[in-house]
Amino acid sequence: DGVLNRLGGDEFGVYLPKYDQNDALKVAQNLIDVVSNYRFTYEHKVFNLGLSVGLREVSNNQYTIENIIGNADSACYLAKDAGRNKVEVYSSDNPQLQQRKSEVELSVLIVKALENDAFELHGQQISFADNKQTRMGYEVLVRMIDDDKSLIFPDLFIPSAERFKLMTKVDRWVVFNTLKFLSNNTNLLKDNEHFAINLNGQSLAAPGFYDFIIQCFETYKVPHKHICFEVTETVAVLNLNALVDLMKKTQSLGCKFSLDDFGSGFSSYGYLKHLPVDYLKIDGAFVRNIVEDKIDLVMVNSINEVAHALNMKTIAEFVENEHIIKKLKTIGVDCMQGYGIHKPQKLSELNGLLSS
Repeated sequence: DGVLNRLGGDEFGVYLPKYDQNDALKVAQNLIDVVSNYRFTYEHKVFNLGLSVGLREVSNNQYTIENIIGNADSACYLAKDAGRNKVEVYSSDNPQLQQRKSEVELSVLIVKALENDAFELHGQQISFADNKQTRMGYEVLVRMIDDDKSLIFPDLFIPSAERFKLMTKVDRWVVFNTLKFLSNNTNLLKDNEHFAINLNGQSLAAPGFYDFIIQCFETYKVPHKHICFEVTETVAVLNLNALVDLMKKTQSLGCKFSLDDFGSGFSSYGYLKHLPVDYLKIDGAFVRNIVEDKIDLVMVNSINEVAHALNMKTIAEFVENEHIIKKLKTIGVDCMQGYGIHKPQKLSELNGLLSS
């Protein structure tokens, strides 16, 4: 007496119009058990699946379908956070659910933000290790403006943008508005080697994305040498051919390329030989503990040596205090970024920072 729908990808919705919450919980647990007990083989290997369930009881007609699915979606993510293979019942009194918008709700906000320019560009300074007061440049960071004017950070809205294939539009907004800002604030280009713009994996192979970049440069006349495009290690590995193609095209113009979060994906150093990267950013998970953790110290030193052997400059992330700065200088890392150097602020406020 229910209806099963595929919502997209590996996500499904189950509608049980004749069940109360207790009976629905039994159905949900049964689904988890059936899926968890299933085994399948592929290339002589045995695999199993997991299932997380979010349950939303509907007691009247005052809710929209989008609201109901959004609530169930939020509860489902709580089930995942709790360890997976669980059922989580939606409750408006649950503080965790109150703090976390569902990806469905966020996708609506993202579309609205794209239509109304409801994003805000911030920048975090990257300094040279031999003199932390000397800027190498800034990483451009994007924030989304909520309806109540509060800021939503990328770690919250990017998963939703990726799920609903909106990241290329977000990346286009960031590229366009960064170049527009720099064209109106050319004095920032005098004291900084470059401004780093993050690109998502969806954008690398998106039709027309490179042409869009070219058009932005032609429109705003920002010198190519002042722009560095940045991708994470995980994105690079999953989109290697598309990334190399985009790197070669943009570097031929004079742009730089940075590989972010290196070390987080535990990938082989081997593929680095095939990436014409200018900067290698050492994942902050290793950097933040190098003073106390000998293994992290060895990892950072190893990444730094390999990068230099490949003629890449290194940037250490999550540099939070003087002890870390001192250790990074001993290792020979080229540049540093983190709260111990500079806390992100609006790009529009950087002029005031420089003049002071």
